Formats: sequence, C-alpha cells, structure tokens
Amino acid sequence: MDTVIADPVDHPEKFWLKQSILNYALLFVDECKLDSPETEQDLLDNVYGFIKKSSRLSGTTAYGAKQSQAASENKNSATSIGSSSKVVRKYAAENADLTFRYLSHELFCLEVGLYDHGPNDTKEMNESSIKSPIMMKNFCTRLISQYRIKPTNIRMMGAIISGLSITGMGMSFNNGSVALLSSSNRLHMPESVAEIPRLLPPILNLIYNINRMLKCTVEELKNINSSVCIENDMDLYFPPCFVPAAAATIIKKRRI
Repeated sequence: MDTVIADPVDHPEKFWLKQSILNYALLFVDECKLDSPETEQDLLDNVYGFIKKSSRLSGTTAYGAKQSQAASENKNSATSIGSSSKVVRKYAAENADLTFRYLSHELFCLEVGLYDHGPNDTKEMNESSIKSPIMMKNFCTRLISQYRIKPTNIRMMGAIISGLSITGMGMSFNNGSVALLSSSNRLHMPESVAEIPRLLPPILNLIYNINRMLKCTVEELKNINSSVCIENDMDLYFPPCFVPAAAATIIKKRRI
C-alpha cells in the first residue's frame, strides 16, 4: 500500500480509500474472522468507521447521535401560546445515529442496528421506510423555508446499517414537493480477510457516491449564497412528509 500515493490534501478521495482498506484489514490482525461488536456505537466506529471519515469528501461535518433540528421544527410547527388555549409541550424530534451537515443544514442521516435479521425485519423496515424518509424530507423542508428556493437540485442522502449489511438511500425533488426515494442494493460487509477484495469495494463505492451527491448539494447551496437577495416573496408549497403529531393526536381524539 506504500506504493499508492495518496496525499490527504491533494488527493482526499485516494487517501480516504487507502485508509479505509487499511483500517478494515487491521480488524483481522489478531483473528481470522471479525469480532462481533457489543454495541451499535462499536459497530459504527470500528466496522463502519470509514463512513464518518468520508464526510470530508463532500465538504460536510459528521455528527453523532444528535436531535435533528429540522425534524424538531417540523414536529412543533403548530405549537403556539394563547390566552385561552392550553400550552402544548414541545415534541421530541427524531435523532439519527450519524448525520452529515453543511453549516447547520442536515444533508445525510444514518441509522444503525446491531443485528441483521434480514431486510424484512421490523426495525430495518421502520427505519428505511418511515423514520429516515421523514427526516430526509424534513431536511429539505428546512432548506426550502430558509433559502426560498425550488428543490430541483437538492439531494438528501441516507443509509441503513443492520449488523454487517448496509443499504444506501437517496431522495430527490424533481416534481415539486413530491419526493422520490431511491434505494441501493443491500450490501454485505466482509467477515474475513479473503472476502475483502470481493465485498468491500462495492460498499466503499456506495459511500463515495453518496458523498458525491452531497457535494453537489453543497455546491448548489454555495452558488445560492453567492447571489444577493433583498426580498424573496416566492410562494413555495412544500408540505412536510406526514401530518404533525399535534394534529394527528387531535384527529384521533375526535374519532374516539
């Protein structure tokens, strides 16, 4: 690997790729098979550590488990204080196990499950079909409300980890407020040194492509910020993914 020239400043992609392969191979120094992590954080840091370090490729910053500001704003959008109405307490927002942010804008979310019970497991289906898409739509909703722009060139990305399996996700907005969610194939991490040449490159390619899409979104935001805007009265209809929790509770009570 010393023959591969990978300068962290001039060639960040090559440097990340080289370090990712080396660090993963080092997991098998003491034993010929991969040790089972005891916690989700161990799984994310040791086995999937290259994901967090890849944030530099897209010009974003990686954050651990932290409450989503975009999801919080959406869930509490109907909260108000009145003289005759009861004050509703603030709802707790979803928090991803890992997020990538440009400035304060969330662009990527990752959910981790310690065990792999297959693609039809309740936890994986809930996170890939409900929780993550809601957060990704909320990320874009917050961008739209702040920048007052059309979301045509905005891409939100995500990933779901279940043990040694990983799936990538992307959300685009080419048709107004309608979000198109795309998913990659479910890829499996190498469990031995012999499996690294076959199984690791597709996963590294997936993470690299996710960061390429995030970088395009970051560049789009930079281009928007470079233009002067005195007033922007553009009326954009971009509703959240689901009915806010407060409204859903009221509807449920009325039906009872």
